[in-house]
Amino acid sequence: MAKKLYRIPVEWAVTGTLLVEAESLSEALLEAEDAPLPEPEDYIDGTFEINRQMISFVNKKLTKEEKDFCEREII
Repeated sequence: MAKKLYRIPVEWAVTGTLLVEAESLSEALLEAEDAPLPEPEDYIDGTFEINRQMISFVNKKLTKEEKDFCEREII
């Protein structure tokens, strides 16, 4: 049987730091909410996971058996 390529959606969390110039901490917090995302600095251990609910969405041509498998495996 020939191998196929599958897209496996994954998620993880990282932390980063923003440098914000402001007159007060509360103003800096407000500005940080609208700032672009910083470059990730640290991976948060234990946060990597497969997003099983998105497997069928990102793999449009799954067979019925593959779709059934995905639905059974969702925790």
